[in-house]
Amino acid sequence: MTNIEEYIKKELSKGFSKKEIKETLLKAEWPEDEVDKALKDVDAEEYPQHKHPSPKVWVGVAITLIIILIVGGLLFKYAYYDEMIKEKCKNMPTWVKVYNCAYEHGLIKPVETEKVVEEVKETEEGEV
Repeated sequence: MTNIEEYIKKELSKGFSKKEIKETLLKAEWPEDEVDKALKDVDAEEYPQHKHPSPKVWVGVAITLIIILIVGGLLFKYAYYDEMIKEKCKNMPTWVKVYNCAYEHGLIKPVETEKVVEEVKETEEGEV
């Protein structure tokens, strides 16, 4: 390894870019072909401070977090919240209160009272 290669590695480890190092060496009157050759030789090694995570990585992380939040929310709603409401409604003293509690929390659909009243009117006493 030549002195110029050692110098380049030292400067890269300090965080200088290859362009800055090349400009400095050319100002110090090093021949451009030697500088380019040394940069190519050193180029085979990687320096962590010059490597940045790809934007694709951050997009993947964001999507993963969103999926985790959605799944967690659904699990909470269907596994815990609904059971909690059912228990709350079950402990009501009358069936009307149980119905109203379940209706308020969206566990049952409302009864179509007009339809029921019409059906009752249409039935004869003997059918009841």
